[in-house]
Amino acid sequence: MMLSNNASPAKARPSARYLFRTGAGVAATALVGSAAAGSRSTWYERVNKPSFQPPSAAFPIAWTLLYADIAVTSAYALQNATESQKRGLTKALALNLTLNAGWSWVFFRAHRLAAATALSAALTASSADLTRRVSAAHPAGRALAAYPAWCAFATTLSASIWRRNRCPLLSGHVRHVARPRRAVVSDANRSGRGTGQTAGTH
Repeated sequence: MMLSNNASPAKARPSARYLFRTGAGVAATALVGSAAAGSRSTWYERVNKPSFQPPSAAFPIAWTLLYADIAVTSAYALQNATESQKRGLTKALALNLTLNAGWSWVFFRAHRLAAATALSAALTASSADLTRRVSAAHPAGRALAAYPAWCAFATTLSASIWRRNRCPLLSGHVRHVARPRRAVVSDANRSGRGTGQTAGTH
């Protein structure tokens, strides 16, 4: 029997073209996210974090594995998907990588913890949808299940950090809180009046 000539298309390996496309998209996402996270040494280290926060060394390892997972499983799916599936997959992957890169800028650069938590939840939903799509196109897509699982954990972590740091008195950290400009001017005026009054009495 000529089994090799009758191999199921669903088992076809991804071509270099698809691997390059998905790999380039994932690499760009990683670079954009890394650029935003570069500021974490000055701000993130002062943030009040929960006890289940993983060690810092765990994050680059986890994301390297996940990015490779995304690139390979997506390439397998695109290689074996129908034209209709390809269109959906391409859109889902583009949305997912955009959310992925955007989260780093919202969290590490803008320091918008509430928005980052909402964005992380959206990324989790997007990752679950992407996993469903790649799994439908090729069995290898099931390996992507670790991605939404990690994103769900990251959302829990982000929500906890937001809760702990949304109020300086509740965060357990002494942090600088900018005073309104009007209050600063008012204090300066009172100080000036007080000085003038004192000087006038002598």
